[in-house]
Amino acid sequence: MKLAILSDLHIEGAAYKLDLPPADVCILAGDIVSSHTQAAEPYKRFIGRANEFYGEENVLEIDGNHKGYGGSIEDFTNEQILEIGHGIALIGATLWSGVNSEYAYSCLNDKYIKDFTWQWMYDRHLSDLEFITKALDA
Repeated sequence: MKLAILSDLHIEGAAYKLDLPPADVCILAGDIVSSHTQAAEPYKRFIGRANEFYGEENVLEIDGNHKGYGGSIEDFTNEQILEIGHGIALIGATLWSGVNSEYAYSCLNDKYIKDFTWQWMYDRHLSDLEFITKALDA
């Protein structure tokens, strides 16, 4: 089984063309775009190409922090499981930082996400960690 793991592509440019690597399963591991609002069309086209190339059932997408820039915390797709056969499942979640601190928050650019707070980030970390742990125990 071959996996294509793609991360931090930041495909804002409408002319951006990425040759997708051949694989059985594609993992889009965050930050496919740099901004939710500025890259909506290039993002939709890229996801469409990935779904067509690999088959929608073979694409696991987990959002990175940049997906929310210009949007809100409600824009995130998270906590997914993709069964790939032979008793193997891919478990994905953003797993935000577990640093519970106002100082850590002050160092982040994620303040560009509406309603983003360090407490939300920390709570989401705990939620993602619980999701992954339960999925592993299943």
